[in-house]
Amino acid sequence: MMKKIIIVFLLCGFIVPGNAQASYDTVYFRSNKIEIIDTGFKKILSSVIEEDTICMHFQKYNTYSVIVEKTDSVIDIHITMVPRVLKWASKAAGYFFIGKSLFFIDGDLAEDFANITSSQKRFYYKIPNPNAWPFDPEACVQEFCVIMLRFENNKWHFVEERENY
Repeated sequence: MMKKIIIVFLLCGFIVPGNAQASYDTVYFRSNKIEIIDTGFKKILSSVIEEDTICMHFQKYNTYSVIVEKTDSVIDIHITMVPRVLKWASKAAGYFFIGKSLFFIDGDLAEDFANITSSQKRFYYKIPNPNAWPFDPEACVQEFCVIMLRFENNKWHFVEERENY
């Protein structure tokens, strides 16, 4: 009988704390819709994300972060495939969709490249709750595939794909 009480006590000690708090905290934010004006960029971006050989070592996701950097007449764009909306998205200039893929974009958004609209949409991201038990160690491990595009000599080019960049 004593063994049964001890076993029940131990099981309750493991089960109750696991259900006491959520493993993740949810943070909501609003983001402005971005209209991409550069049709050449939209065309190359669509073809790159649909290409089966790019980021083939990664599970395909439909969420991306986009950083635009402009120097003189060259525009470099870093597109990172991410497993879900991350905290960074809440600080981005805005979002846009191509098909079912969601892109959060930030950086040097020139007038002939993109337009930030006043239309907003609500999004959320989840962060691990450090007080929850058991803590999910995989939530801290992230692998990324980065796609680099460049606008140079009045034409968009695929530059490269980088893993865990």
